[in-house]
Amino acid sequence: MPITLTALPSASQRTKNRIREHGPVFKVRQWSMSVNAMDGRACVSVESPDGWFGWLPLDEIEEKLIPPGE
Repeated sequence: MPITLTALPSASQRTKNRIREHGPVFKVRQWSMSVNAMDGRACVSVESPDGWFGWLPLDEIEEKLIPPGE
């Protein structure tokens, strides 16, 4: 499922960099309410068209689903 991500103003520099470097369009790989590598925070695992993939914290991003056909 493709989504467009935007980093919130309060997001960490890591999140802002990943979206700037690899986005803003990503494919969702997995949703999790608790990711150990992110201090137990709710996150989404995404993959970018350039091959990067990783976890982004849900409380640092705004997501918008891309309707089929767009």
